[in-house]
Amino acid sequence: MILPDLFSRLGPVGWPLAAFSLLAALLLLERTLFFVRLRSGVTTLSPACDKVDLTNKAHSSRPMDEATDIARQHRGSPVALREEALKIWLRGHAGQVRFGLRFLMLIAVICPLLGLLGTVLGMIEAFKVIAVHEGPLHPALLADGIWQAMLTTAAGLVIALPSLLGAHGFRILADRHIEKLGLGLSQLSLSLSLRQQETLSSQPGSGRSS
Repeated sequence: MILPDLFSRLGPVGWPLAAFSLLAALLLLERTLFFVRLRSGVTTLSPACDKVDLTNKAHSSRPMDEATDIARQHRGSPVALREEALKIWLRGHAGQVRFGLRFLMLIAVICPLLGLLGTVLGMIEAFKVIAVHEGPLHPALLADGIWQAMLTTAAGLVIALPSLLGAHGFRILADRHIEKLGLGLSQLSLSLSLRQQETLSSQPGSGRSS
């Protein structure tokens, strides 16, 4: 078969490259599914901030609904404390959104180096064969050794390119998602502050005496 034969020609770096390729494929698949689910999970508040419903206790998997629930729990707290709670939640959510991106970048850096190492080791083996070869040296013998040595470099680049593209692409999506969610949290905090002011102003004795 072709694939087992090519894998056997990769030499000692074959197994590390195979492990990194499997890890990169799993991370790319997991991040793709994560952002597909997340695409419909972000909701921003309308410009009319007084329309936000903070009394609904129903939980949802949408990030904005989770933030709304945290704001509801701290609606009686000072504004600074409520905003700090929302910032802590946002940092935790950002860690979930950016999960695996550093690993993809690491794979994109390591795999070409592994491929280059395999090429150097393959060239050493090829020249060792040439050194002990007796008789006329045919170009086919030299080309066969060099071809096997260069195969590891190609394999490392094949793994590194999708990993690099995926890491940068998902990072762009993550930054846009965090920015959009941060805007929604600002609107949410403003809505709650306005509602508290309206509640205080409507209480008896809250107006100034003439």
